[in-house]
Amino acid sequence: MAKVSIDTSGLVALRERFGRARERFPKMVEVALNKTAAAGQAAVKQEMERVFDRPTPFVLASTFIKPAIAPSNLEAHVYLKDVESKNISPARALAHEVTGGAREWKRSEGALRRIGLLAPGENAVPGAAAKLDAYGNMDRGQIIQILAYMQAFGEQGYKSNTTDKGKKKLAKGSKKTLGARYFFKRDTPGRGIYLSQQAMGRWSMQPVLMFVRRGAYKRRLDMRAVVDRVARTQFKAWFSDVWKDTWEQSR
Repeated sequence: MAKVSIDTSGLVALRERFGRARERFPKMVEVALNKTAAAGQAAVKQEMERVFDRPTPFVLASTFIKPAIAPSNLEAHVYLKDVESKNISPARALAHEVTGGAREWKRSEGALRRIGLLAPGENAVPGAAAKLDAYGNMDRGQIIQILAYMQAFGEQGYKSNTTDKGKKKLAKGSKKTLGARYFFKRDTPGRGIYLSQQAMGRWSMQPVLMFVRRGAYKRRLDMRAVVDRVARTQFKAWFSDVWKDTWEQSR
């Protein structure tokens, strides 16, 4: 969360000075605060594009504004959304980027932990055979295929788990697809899940999900500093514009 916080002591003097405009003072502050918050939100998006590698639309649309409302609440806030989308909320997904610390567990990692493959102190990261989308993230379809193959879906999703018959069909392949099998390598180095594919009668094996020690992240997105910088540089200009409009109307 980032708050647009402004020292309005100088504005109070203006309020006392100009007669009829004085009654409209809280509304003027509200308008200026909300315009500043919108500018702060835009600045956070620009900062995301600068510090993240190919941020997804999910990330770029992850903030919202809680506006100031005159006269009771003359504060405006820029928040990360805390409503789940794609099985995780932006506030959880980006927490380690905003504050530093460990990354939140992904649901796929939780499924792998439940069946005893992923250790409590590990994260799963894409390997050489992982399919990546345009944003550099692992393809969701491949993740689901791995979880189904490893029978990592719980009781509610047990019908999605790959049966022995399904595994044989996948290994056989077709005219459109190569034969494929997944294996879990428990020992180090190289712990993780490997994809074995058949081509020209031979099988080759490459890592698709590597299990690595869970590490701490440095803060990359300082939302508070970004919004504070905008507030310090733009609020007075916004208020000045609103004041001029109000003053002209009140004369």
